[in-house]
Amino acid sequence: MFEMTPEIANRAKEHADKLTADKKKKAAQYIAERDEKLKAIGLGDCDKFYVEKLAKVKAIVVEVEQEAVKEAQEILKKAQGT
Repeated sequence: MFEMTPEIANRAKEHADKLTADKKKKAAQYIAERDEKLKAIGLGDCDKFYVEKLAKVKAIVVEVEQEAVKEAQEILKKAQGT
């Protein structure tokens, strides 16, 4: 049977704290990079709502591109079959 010793509990807490700190650091880095990219395209002073809308538009663009590739592949298959 496993018994939690104070040493193991302390190491587990330290590890969890490190993971949490890493996650916060990565989130801050992502936000900083995102803000730099927005500034580069002239949207440096936009609000969260606008950023969310841009993300939705990008997702739609990716979906449309994937659909176009699928349709092109189907057309090529039909053309090769005839």
